[in-house]
Amino acid sequence: TWSGVPVIYLAAAGLVAMALLLTWRLKKWPPSALPEAASSS
Repeated sequence: TWSGVPVIYLAAAGLVAMALLLTWRLKKWPPSALPEAASSS
């Protein structure tokens, strides 16, 4: 259960995970190479 974890911590962890994933994807696939995928994420 998540009873011991404040919601703000879950939100922060989610934002950090999304940021890391986006930066990793942008480094692996440059926006210029996949304009459609980058704009329709």
